[in-house]
Amino acid sequence: MTYSYDPSKIGERGLDRMRFELGDVFVEEPEKSAYLSDDEIVAVLESSASWKRAKLRLRREKNYLPSTE
Repeated sequence: MTYSYDPSKIGERGLDRMRFELGDVFVEEPEKSAYLSDDEIVAVLESSASWKRAKLRLRREKNYLPSTE
């Protein structure tokens, strides 16, 4: 599995912005700190009807994610 985060890309709707909004940005040691893999995030983004639905799905799948509201 891949875990990546580029803060310079949070202006674009995609993997990095979703990680930012979910607070899942600590990917240096993914087995200790990252909640979601790149593959999981991308799959949900591609299969969701909207950004908000994708974010909700990801938060529900990992119910321990920090609140971003």
